[in-house]
Amino acid sequence: MRHLGPRRCLTKLSPLTDVTHLFYVAWASRESEIENIAANTAMLRNVLDAVVPSAPNLQHVCLLTGRKHYIGSFDSLGKSKRHDPPFHEDLPRLPAPNFYYAQEDILFDSLGSRDGAVTWSVHRPTIIFGVAPTSLMNIIGTLCVYATICKHEGEPLRWPRSRIGWEGLSDASDADLIAEQHIWAAVDPNAKNEAFNCSNGDVFKWKHLWTTLAEQFELEAVGYIGEVERFKLELDDNFNSASGKYPSVGLVIGATGIVGISLVEILPLPDTPGGPWKVYAVSRRPRSSLLPPPSDGIAVETVLCDISDPADALTKLSPLTDVTHLFYVAWASRESEIENIAANTAMLRNVLDAVVPSAPNLQHVCLLTGRKHYMGSFYSFGKVKLHDPPFHEDLPRLPAPNFYYAQEDILFDSLRSRNGAVTWSVHRPTVIFGFAPTSLMNIVGTLCVYATICKREGEPLRWPGSRIGWESFSDASDADLIAEQQIWAAVDPNAKNEAFNCSNGDVFKWKHLWTTLAEQFELEAVGYIGEAERFKLEVAMKGKEELWEKIVQENNLAPTKLEQVGNWWLADIMVNNEENLDTMNKSKEHGFLGFRNTRSSFISWIDKMKGYKILSEKIIGQKILSLSHKLSLFLFLLSLLSSLLAFLS
Repeated sequence: MRHLGPRRCLTKLSPLTDVTHLFYVAWASRESEIENIAANTAMLRNVLDAVVPSAPNLQHVCLLTGRKHYIGSFDSLGKSKRHDPPFHEDLPRLPAPNFYYAQEDILFDSLGSRDGAVTWSVHRPTIIFGVAPTSLMNIIGTLCVYATICKHEGEPLRWPRSRIGWEGLSDASDADLIAEQHIWAAVDPNAKNEAFNCSNGDVFKWKHLWTTLAEQFELEAVGYIGEVERFKLELDDNFNSASGKYPSVGLVIGATGIVGISLVEILPLPDTPGGPWKVYAVSRRPRSSLLPPPSDGIAVETVLCDISDPADALTKLSPLTDVTHLFYVAWASRESEIENIAANTAMLRNVLDAVVPSAPNLQHVCLLTGRKHYMGSFYSFGKVKLHDPPFHEDLPRLPAPNFYYAQEDILFDSLRSRNGAVTWSVHRPTVIFGFAPTSLMNIVGTLCVYATICKREGEPLRWPGSRIGWESFSDASDADLIAEQQIWAAVDPNAKNEAFNCSNGDVFKWKHLWTTLAEQFELEAVGYIGEAERFKLEVAMKGKEELWEKIVQENNLAPTKLEQVGNWWLADIMVNNEENLDTMNKSKEHGFLGFRNTRSSFISWIDKMKGYKILSEKIIGQKILSLSHKLSLFLFLLSLLSSLLAFLS
């Protein structure tokens, strides 16, 4: 699982109360060791703060560091005197900043709260032989890519570096061996509260292993032949020759939408796969003042662009030549599906025409569509026969106009010009739980606004929809989960040129989530009680604009208009939906194992909206008595008067 900021980390890890052993093997790379210390200690602290207090059966924590414990960080190589090898675990720390030292201190401090009940071990491998598709430390993969390029170019496998590197003795650490040592330390009582080196137990010379590498690719091996012939495999001294300090540069189209906001928040995090990331956040309007500004130092650049205008798209987007990954999560709503097709294909085509020819390092394009791929557009509901759920990605297109189909065709056609060098993925969520202040698809916000108005009017939270909507199974897609799946697809080779459903991985009934919603606003929940009691929120909320303004003023909320925060036609569709579920099997089979607890997701987005003052914890202001409440009060007073008269007589 990807490590996250403290709030998300707490939300996702603290419920795992049955954890007995924690294996921390994550790290993040930054431009300096001071930045490395800040990023890596924050990540570890977030995990420990979430797990240690909440897992009563936690027994042991394994922390992976490495040989730089003895030789110093990359920053300090050649600047301070290192220990004389062979290195043993009791050597003192070097007098230079080192995130390994800082991580150990965080670990020891955190476990102090458990008074020795939780033990620890620190594991210090050397260069690791293993496989991870996008790991910065995949030395075997890197050398094999070099050998492959030599093979393709008809060149021998030339040793690039020094005589000492060629002739000197080296050792390595097999990734499986490191895992085995971790597991041993976690369960063996003799291994508690100790640091351990971890290498294979033998030594080698690169002059011998170089021959082995050449044999695997049927190449001639050329060893060290003098200082004049030395060269760097890296073309220049930048972290990445294509993108400077950022190996990945994400272009998020629709950055102020419900998924775009999550992408812009998650991509720059220190441990996001493929990172560190630079992000271009593209939207027609500036980021909402209802959202907090990005943190200082976060590599996010805002680009205001009307992508429906081809000239504006070309002018604003074609100069972004360092883009490596394009995340297209924008859409436009029109009065008919034919108009939807025209508008949405034009927007996507304008972006692709601007970016694909001008970004030589572009690797992947993610396209967000949705479940209407299987159910048809809003305008075809009830007019075409739907697929039988659960929906899987290989189902054929429905025989009706659908802008999702048209967008896919535009994408495939555009990328043909790159002859397979740029891959794609299509992501199909269902109803999205997330937060975008003025998004048309913010169903959680819409329902919360309805609950707030019920609270202010002294009404219970009445279910407006059908019996099927109330009783049937539904599923949802957390906005952060969609962003995580897109990032996975962008960087994982197993996810290329595929379409993926994206739902939380569980199911729910609105009858249960309705109670949860009522609890968040201290309301009585009234469920489905018959067809005669059904109503449309779009009708019921007409004329509530002034009331919402009063609620905003009385509770010191962020200034919003009712039409900005309540999308009633969408809510009416959601509460009358039939049972339409998808399957996440394909996504899991390809390697994406992300999930969300839908109830927890629902609550977390409500909490976020309260935190941003879109909603209020407590609704202040005079409650308006409804007709039913007035009638109840009248009958109560009439009964009281009758009793009083009977007593007096």
